[in-house]
Amino acid sequence: MADKTYEQLKKEYDELENSYKKTEKALHIVDNKIKDLNEKLLKSESMKMTFISNLKNELNDPLSSLFALSSSLIKEEQVDQDYMKEVGKIFYKELSNLYQKISNIFAAADIEAGEIEIHSSRIDIKKFVFDIIEMFENSLQEKHLTLNFKIVND
Repeated sequence: MADKTYEQLKKEYDELENSYKKTEKALHIVDNKIKDLNEKLLKSESMKMTFISNLKNELNDPLSSLFALSSSLIKEEQVDQDYMKEVGKIFYKELSNLYQKISNIFAAADIEAGEIEIHSSRIDIKKFVFDIIEMFENSLQEKHLTLNFKIVND
């Protein structure tokens, strides 16, 4: 090694320094990419937790209604035909509501997995809003609430 000239050592030093700077720059880029991925992961985790919380609430409401109705039926000693019909309607509505929610969850999973394509279409917005209001009619009645909806023509 004593045979190397100053110029050779300087050249080797410069090459090592260049290599170090390139490596440092590459590590900085990788570090930034890891930070970005970590932020995306944290956001995804937060969205997942929000989704699960919403899912729990969406499924719990109709299930709670069905349990309450069935409990009231069990406690009744004598049930008349009109009461049974009314309870049957509520059961049907709540089960339809629950089925729709579960179907939407599965559809969302299929869309996320790329198994279903999304297509846009025109809808009758007035009918759509009234259908939504109708879905919540039992909940509104149970809570002694009224919902007024008015369409204003442009």
